[in-house]
This record gives sequence, structure tokens and C-alpha cells, in this order.
Amino acid sequence: MAESMKGLKRTCRCAEVTKADIGKKVTLMGWVQKSRNKGGIIFVDLRDRSGIMQIIFENGPISEEGFEKAAKLRSEFVIAVEGEVMARSGAVNENLATGEIEIRYGDLNASSDEIHIKVHGKSCHGAYPDTGVDAIVMAAAVINSLQVLVSRCISPLDNGVLTIGTICGGTAGNIVAGEVEMTGTLRTTDRMVRQNIIDTMTRMVKCTCQAMGGNGEVTVTPGYAALINTDQVVDVLVETASDIIGEEHIHWKKCPSMGVEDFSFFLDKAKGVFYHLGCASRRKKITAPLHSQDFDMDETCLKLGVEMQTRLALRLLEREVNPAISG
Repeated sequence: MAESMKGLKRTCRCAEVTKADIGKKVTLMGWVQKSRNKGGIIFVDLRDRSGIMQIIFENGPISEEGFEKAAKLRSEFVIAVEGEVMARSGAVNENLATGEIEIRYGDLNASSDEIHIKVHGKSCHGAYPDTGVDAIVMAAAVINSLQVLVSRCISPLDNGVLTIGTICGGTAGNIVAGEVEMTGTLRTTDRMVRQNIIDTMTRMVKCTCQAMGGNGEVTVTPGYAALINTDQVVDVLVETASDIIGEEHIHWKKCPSMGVEDFSFFLDKAKGVFYHLGCASRRKKITAPLHSQDFDMDETCLKLGVEMQTRLALRLLEREVNPAISG
């Protein structure tokens, strides 16, 4: 396994490759190899199966800021069965022990939008603030007003997060700022909620600034789509996993993650499911968070990943007419 991972590091053309990324690629490559070699864990003879199976590799890890690349390549499956395209994916998760998986019906990950707010005032000397329009004071009022977007403008049963992460303005301590720029991120799991927040935010920024003698504008750059699992395909996954690891090792995620996942681009076009594959081991002291320099994974999880990928693919291919996933 160590040699395989070294080879993957050499072939991945990216600035940084984490062990989590390598784990997904090893699992996928293991699936391909075991499907063709009798000497492996699983021997798969596809000669008696009908259907099309397409395997797509991702050209290195994608950051949240690099979402435009994610739409092009993704190292998971797109499976076509009797004209219905089934997409599925698996990612290692350090919160689950090896031999366990986590799944959820419906929304699993949020969408993301990049927010850029520009506030325009009128610069003047700090000793005479009445002769200008303070853009920093307007920006402060805007930030405060935006706090009610989630608490008062959407249902408490819906999911939404708005974070203003940067603010930049002013030229000197004794000068009233004439312009302030802010950037942030918006996360939602529902398209109507997303649009409602964007529309209300745009109106709030404009009206708040006008009330203070200036003006403001909002620019929204769409990022990742929300990842929405197809219930019927989740059922097929659960059926498959139950046969392999037993129902007691299937964990149900209670709430969606407000983080993003680029596999959502596939699920925008196809029915499918994304699940989490456990990779932690307390006995081996492998429990570090996924996005940290100390992250490691129990590599025995890759065997289960290979079997899950293979059996789910076969189960989909074998179902020429399946009411459970044809809707």
C-alpha cells in the first residue's frame, strides 16, 4: 500500500496532496484492479452484466476557492443503468471508525456563494466628519443588519450561514474613509432559501447605505451547488452496506454539513448518493481531524471502500427494471 501511495503522489499534478485525497484514489484504483484480477479481494465478471460504467478521476484536490475546477473532474463514479444515470461517491471520515459508514437522506452538504459588498461614502478630514459620509460607519451598520438574515428572514427549520470574513477600508487614522469593501461566504442547502437571502441582503445593503447618505452594492459569485442525495439510491446503498458491514455499523447523519463537496455537480445532473467511509482507529491512535497536518487514516478502511464501490456498482447494473430507483 505504501508503494501505491507513493506512486499516486508522483502522478498527482497539484501543489499539495493529502492522505485523504490519496485514500479516495487508492480505493477507486483498487476497485478497478480487483474488478479485473482474480487474485484480488473481489473478482468481478462483467460479461453477463448489461449497462455502462464510467469512472472519472479528479486531477488533484480542489479547495473551496477552486470550485470551477471541480465541475470538470471528480474521482468518483457516474453509473448509467437503463438510461438512468446513477452517481455515487465515498470520502474518508475521521469521525467514524474503520468498518463504519455515515449516510443521510436528502441534503448532505451546503451550497456556497462568494459575497462581495462595496460601500461608497465621501472621504473628508477626521476633524470634520460632518463634511463627509463615513464608509466605515456604514459598513459597521451593514454588518450588524446582516445578522438578522438568518435569525429573522428565513425559517428556523431551514439551514443558512452568512459569514463576513474580510473588511478593508480607509487610508489613514485621521481621514474619514470614502470606501469600504467586504467579502464573505453564504452557505445554504435549499435554492429558494439561498435566493431569499441574496435578495434580502442586496436590499438591506442598499437601503442601509442610502439611509446614511451613501450607497452600497452586492456582488454574488456562485460556487458549489448543494449536495442532495437521492433517497431511492440511498436505499440501495443502505441495502448494500447492510450486507457487508451490518446495519449496526451504518450511522445516520442528523444534520447536513455547511461545508461544501464538489461531487454535488454530478448530483445536479444525476440521481446518486454520497457517503462517508470511516478511517479512524483509537487502538492505533489514528483520530486527528481530516483537515490538519496530523491527519492519518487506518488503511484497512480501503478494503471496505473497494468492496462497497464494487458491490454497489454491481447491484445497480443488475437491476434492469427497479421500481425503487426508477422514479
